[in-house]
Amino acid sequence: MVARLTCGIVAPHDHELRIIGDDGVLGIEDCWYYGSPVYIKRMMRIRRKVFMSPWKQNYPLVRKPIKFGYKGSQQMDFARGVAEMAAAIQENRPCRLSPRFSLHNNEIVLAIQNALETGAPYKLTTTFEPVVPMPWAKE
Repeated sequence: MVARLTCGIVAPHDHELRIIGDDGVLGIEDCWYYGSPVYIKRMMRIRRKVFMSPWKQNYPLVRKPIKFGYKGSQQMDFARGVAEMAAAIQENRPCRLSPRFSLHNNEIVLAIQNALETGAPYKLTTTFEPVVPMPWAKE
């Protein structure tokens, strides 16, 4: 897998997240807004021409998003990880955000930080078990 990350203060404001694969694109227009639907755009073939479909197929949200009385980054709940850890302690269960998950994220952040100096692809060395879905997401 290869990832490309673009981030800058000169670029237009954009929180879009796109995962591009052989068969199309899985994306979300604003990953900071919990009500933004996930979409798929598939590759199409007409005669011998292959191109990206101009139509998006939106997927319904698992539950209705929480409404905040604010705009912008204040829509993001930055305390979700801490709340999950507190709930895990209270419910006497493993935290969904395991130490291996945190280590993997830390390795990604350090790879991004050092990308300018190294100027070369970086192969991740850490892994983690898939995150257990929230009870409301299993429906």
